[in-house]
Amino acid sequence: EFLSEIKELALNAYENQEYPFEELVEEVEVRRDLSRNPLFDVMFTMQNNEEIHLAMGEAQVNMLGIPFIDAKFDLDLQATAYEEGYALDLVYCSDLFTETSAQVILEHFKVLLDRVIANPEMKLSELHMVSEVEQQRILTVFNNTHTEYAQHHTAVERFEKHAEQTPEKTVIEYETGVLR
Repeated sequence: EFLSEIKELALNAYENQEYPFEELVEEVEVRRDLSRNPLFDVMFTMQNNEEIHLAMGEAQVNMLGIPFIDAKFDLDLQATAYEEGYALDLVYCSDLFTETSAQVILEHFKVLLDRVIANPEMKLSELHMVSEVEQQRILTVFNNTHTEYAQHHTAVERFEKHAEQTPEKTVIEYETGVLR
């Protein structure tokens, strides 16, 4: 269902690909920020070009990947189709993402793709991007909030003790002021 929607959107976009970019930006009335793309921050590209092998006499010409130096968008996920499968490349803005977070994004995308392939009739909203191992880690490591409290103190006594230990901290903020 989702892929059908994307296909229809893409076909409509192809029909309008000659529309001037500046006119489009004016039409949607986006406030311009020259450090950002005015229409989107994340791009997905699917390349299904055939590999070209040329021979000129004894010289062989093959396609080579071009390394990316600067990211033009926050995230740019590029999928390239080959006979043996697909290759994914993620180009990311290093001011916003670390290499580790980019790897996590790719891993989430891979998990999602595996689940779409295994469950093609399932809605995307019902699919999870995190693996079972990562989900367990999130629930057990990141959510480990258990704290031992002294059993002989009431909540009010603990509140008063904390207020005494940190008198400079704000206790309550409300419309008309602050209680310290």
